[in-house]
Amino acid sequence: MSVRTDMVLIMPDSRHLTPQWLYLTDGTVSEHGIGKPPAHIISMQNMVFTVILPPAATVIRTYELPDLPHAQGAAVAQRQALDASLGDTADCHSVAARQQANEHRHVTATIGTADMQWYLDQAKALGREADAVIPAGLLLQEHEDGQTFVRARIGHLQVTRGKGTCLPANDPATTAIIGSASIQHLAPSDAQSALLRGIYNPPLNLRTGRFAYMHDAPRDFAAFRRIARWVMFILLLNVVITLVQIAKYHFGAERLDAQTISRAGDMVENPRDAAEVENALNARLAALGIGGHGFSGMLSALMQAMRPEPSVSLDLLNRSADGLLQARLVSDDPGAIDRILFAMENAGFRITQTSSIRSDGRVASDITVTG
Repeated sequence: MSVRTDMVLIMPDSRHLTPQWLYLTDGTVSEHGIGKPPAHIISMQNMVFTVILPPAATVIRTYELPDLPHAQGAAVAQRQALDASLGDTADCHSVAARQQANEHRHVTATIGTADMQWYLDQAKALGREADAVIPAGLLLQEHEDGQTFVRARIGHLQVTRGKGTCLPANDPATTAIIGSASIQHLAPSDAQSALLRGIYNPPLNLRTGRFAYMHDAPRDFAAFRRIARWVMFILLLNVVITLVQIAKYHFGAERLDAQTISRAGDMVENPRDAAEVENALNARLAALGIGGHGFSGMLSALMQAMRPEPSVSLDLLNRSADGLLQARLVSDDPGAIDRILFAMENAGFRITQTSSIRSDGRVASDITVTG
């Protein structure tokens, strides 16, 4: 059975005073103190850290919007609370309370953005980000008759809750606002129950919108292991598919070689492999002036020899009736033409060359290529 742990930081009425903290285990105060909590509490895992703001830090307003659904009414109430604030609305932060028994009645809390950031910084200075920020006045519930004020001590804060408003008990203006109305003082046990109720089910959390806190997602190592297994499976599957394709190509090549040897048996005597068949057939085709050393072979060799010599152009290309390749090479660099002819001769072709100089000064070389 899991145990819920909470740390509550109750901010004082004055910034010059020291905040009070409570450490709770399943709703029971285990430790408490003033100032910074001990390190063993700050470092607790899965602990909910709630900050309680003094009544003077926020302005509580109530809006009745019977013609709007709750979600729309909450948005309108939040906007009206901002418009009713002093100063620029961009410098204020307003939040509407969660749905209550009367869904058309919306309670809002408004605080300056600078003040909100200051409270968050104070909480973080203790060593932990706040999960929730709750105005102290909203921890108390309004009196049923709507006329009586409810007063309680929350930590070191004296809080007064009236209909649609929350007031600091020690503020002189509070006395004038209450006037002759009756005040219900909550017993310490009832005040603690109100505190616990607000922590477990916050009536309003200012840690939303621009001040929302993004919790670090817990690391699910089991999910990491599942992902790793799937990645390994996919990689293994790719390897298997590649090996199957290689084997398929290998056996297909062997089958094609066997067919080649079988079909060439009438033309080549006792061939041992496909390479021997190819060499024998090329020799027979060369003797006829076709094949590997025929026109296509000579042209291929010429194109290959011209590739590294971009200054040489081909002005004439012809095949004579006796199977010879005739071409005219033109270039500004006679050496480039010579290198092409050397490459052709090294490839096993015989070259006949006649050179001349054209009117534009370029060298023209008429060549005849034989196998």
